[in-house]
Amino acid sequence: MIVIGYFLFQFAYDKFPAFATAADDVIKLVKSFYAEYGLWATIGAIGFICMAVWALGEELKRKERRKEAMKEMMK
Repeated sequence: MIVIGYFLFQFAYDKFPAFATAADDVIKLVKSFYAEYGLWATIGAIGFICMAVWALGEELKRKERRKEAMKEMMK
């Protein structure tokens, strides 16, 4: 999965200049954060961001299910 992600990253980086600019900015940010705080803080920050995105997605799914349940009750 990591290899596929790497190749997709390289493809998008070469084909889309806007993606390349954004990716360069993110890489600079991660490198500077790593240089200042170290490995474990960097891994923790990335993990926190991933969990926050996951939690937001779950919350949206829950709201959508609640909306569907209300529609079913109104029928």
